Amino acid sequence: NQIMHAEQMSEIPIDLEENWHVVVCPIGKRCIVISAKGKTVSRLRNGCELNRFESPLPAGSSSYKGNKTSDYCILDCIYDQTTFTYYVLDMMCWKGHPIYDCDTEFRFYWLNTKLAEMDAPSQNTSTYTFTPLAAYTCDIEQLSSLIPIPDTFGYRPDGLLFFNKHTQYVLGDTPLCGWHINSAKCRGLDYSFSSKIATPLLQNVCTS
Repeated sequence: NQIMHAEQMSEIPIDLEENWHVVVCPIGKRCIVISAKGKTVSRLRNGCELNRFESPLPAGSSSYKGNKTSDYCILDCIYDQTTFTYYVLDMMCWKGHPIYDCDTEFRFYWLNTKLAEMDAPSQNTSTYTFTPLAAYTCDIEQLSSLIPIPDTFGYRPDGLLFFNKHTQYVLGDTPLCGWHINSAKCRGLDYSFSSKIATPLLQNVCTS
């Protein structure tokens, strides 16, 4: 498997405020996106092909002016088929430079920086949109104000993904990435942590 899997987070890490980020994940299909040789392919976690298309990612279209072989990219995404949007959760490689061994903070910085530098979509690369997911700090103030109403994100939240700031991109399961699923699906998260830090966030993730 080529994707980092989070373990179910059953309790809050004691260093949550200092050493963790949280991402509010949309409902969708987790997938890996690879742009190379003038095409872009997304695959589900089981390896099945999801979509094949041309994109504005480096090496992701026939019109790409750089090296279509060496400038390949690999992204960890959540695909929303209702809006044709790939929400980019993490980045593993950009223009042939792997960053699996870099820590979370650098990968998230690189992800946002490089996606912002992409060329504007052309007619043949505009079918699908790539949108980076925001990562938030886990201090009390941020968690308390993060989700006053779910509509502020522009997508329907599915759950919370916590990343340790110092972990590399690990293929497979890792305790340094924790998942809290919204099992009630927009009827409120009935599972709550016993920490005063996370309670405001978990009680308001999806209330509509």
